[in-house]
Amino acid sequence: MMRICIIILFTMVLFTACQPTPKAEVIPNKGDDTLQAVIRENGEGFDAAAYKTGLPERWEELLDVGNGAVTVTANGPVTFPAVDRVPIWETVPGGVDLDAVEKLVQALVPGGYLSRIPVDEFGSAVWTKDRIQAEMEQNRWRMDHARELQPDASQKELDIYLRDLEAANQELMRQYQEASDETPQPIEDLSTLQEEGFQGDLGLFDREGRRVADMTLVFDGTGRQREQVHLRAMSGGIGEMTVSSKEEATVWARSLLDALGYGNRYGLQKAYESSATITLIFGPLVDGIEYLSGCEEENEFDWATFAPEECFEVTMDKAVKKLCVLSWVGRSELLRPMTEDTALLPFPEVQALVQNDLRFLMSWTNENIRSRQVNIQELRFGYKRIRTPNEQSWLLVPAWAVVGTVTDSGFSTDLDTGDIIAYSNKTKEGALLIFNAADGTLIGTANME
Repeated sequence: MMRICIIILFTMVLFTACQPTPKAEVIPNKGDDTLQAVIRENGEGFDAAAYKTGLPERWEELLDVGNGAVTVTANGPVTFPAVDRVPIWETVPGGVDLDAVEKLVQALVPGGYLSRIPVDEFGSAVWTKDRIQAEMEQNRWRMDHARELQPDASQKELDIYLRDLEAANQELMRQYQEASDETPQPIEDLSTLQEEGFQGDLGLFDREGRRVADMTLVFDGTGRQREQVHLRAMSGGIGEMTVSSKEEATVWARSLLDALGYGNRYGLQKAYESSATITLIFGPLVDGIEYLSGCEEENEFDWATFAPEECFEVTMDKAVKKLCVLSWVGRSELLRPMTEDTALLPFPEVQALVQNDLRFLMSWTNENIRSRQVNIQELRFGYKRIRTPNEQSWLLVPAWAVVGTVTDSGFSTDLDTGDIIAYSNKTKEGALLIFNAADGTLIGTANME
């Protein structure tokens, strides 16, 4: 009997095994000296402009990744910047730019100022009269724009919405009578916040003393936290602009970056528009080369995860056509170029690397997945950040990002009934993998499951 069980078990393992794993596993670049050696040997005299002329405008190919359940199709542009050289930079966290914060306040609220928010013994913000008054004004604004905010609501639902706002304001009025009457005092020197390592919220007031927004500032001298500026406007928005489209919003955002002294520092990476908002995400540009986003390292103990990649993001409210949210995260500073030019892998080697990396990543799929369709929509060149051996700085290295979608078809089981449910859904969209354009090492991959 035991022998029969062993034979059955062996047979099950044999016939339910996954696709074979490739012989050579892709080894990510872990920040050793290998890359520096490649730079020193091959970087001199590389002509990026000439390299670009040898690239195809598009990549159209059906790739074989050795897994019959997976189809990989490349059908998209090959994007490379118009640059004459590709240096590698060493960079460190730059922290919050206090001068830019002051310029931001004046650009959004001329004559405005920042003030500390009182906190209780547990460090929680105390609602003073000015904060309660601002909340009441938000609710009044919501009441005046109820139909715009609730376009699909029935009249009955709209009446309930208005009644709830009115009740909320009555409760706020009661709290107002009991609240502290402390007058907000302008912060004369923001450097005092930086010196104390301030991490919290400030109130943004206009010249009449009305609270129009809250601003979160996070200072951290160790580089292990998310140095950031995060602004949230009260209802009605802020900013001297009126935007109603992504194009107008982009023009306004670029003018704001110019006012902060960062006009040449950022390029538009993504733009989203919903029925209520327009969101723009700007990434840094270094020598005309943009940062590549996505495929971040997931190790929670990894130092790099505590100091995120830099971005500048704004969201506009389409109802009032003004700014409602602004985030500026992870500002970095360039220390020095490691090389003036970096030799890049020829394009046929790039194509082979993509196929090899995908062969490894797609060698195994979940047993519920019957088929997987991978569409490579773009091969994009840019900078990606990797850590240095001493973990006190990063290198910005040239990299290729494979951008596309992954769509799985298969089945799942209803846990209550046991019924088999067929599905087809897009499991991933964005950068599927990013690898070093100088030495071919894999920098990061998306989670395909």
